[in-house]
Amino acid sequence: TALLSKVDLVVDCSDQQQTKLLLNALCQQQQKPWVGASATAYQGYSWQLSPGAGCLHCLGQDVPMVPGGCLTQGAYAPLLAQLAIQLADSAIAMLLAQQQPNSLQLYQHQTRQFIRCTFAPDPACPVCGQPHLGVQHVSS
Repeated sequence: TALLSKVDLVVDCSDQQQTKLLLNALCQQQQKPWVGASATAYQGYSWQLSPGAGCLHCLGQDVPMVPGGCLTQGAYAPLLAQLAIQLADSAIAMLLAQQQPNSLQLYQHQTRQFIRCTFAPDPACPVCGQPHLGVQHVSS
């Protein structure tokens, strides 16, 4: 958490759900915006999140994933390249204060396009919901 306090934006390129959820909680706790992505087989999505305006937990990302994931299904390499481009673009826009609302971009392989979805925070979210706005004790 000491390193997190020194950055303006977090870019998540991890491949573990637990790591993503930990980053989600830490970014909310320290009021840091962050971008990330996830992919398995031909499905992928990326997100950009600002503190206090919703989080991965609000999106239901705390639900355990199907066992196996990339280990058994792999990940389509061109999809990973598309997600990397999406993350770089989101990170630059956020750093230049050209923020868009919190969003989730879903990748549709058949059309080879991202579909942008906006969402509202869950007021009952244990990570970012009111009245604590993401202040949650997370051990490091």
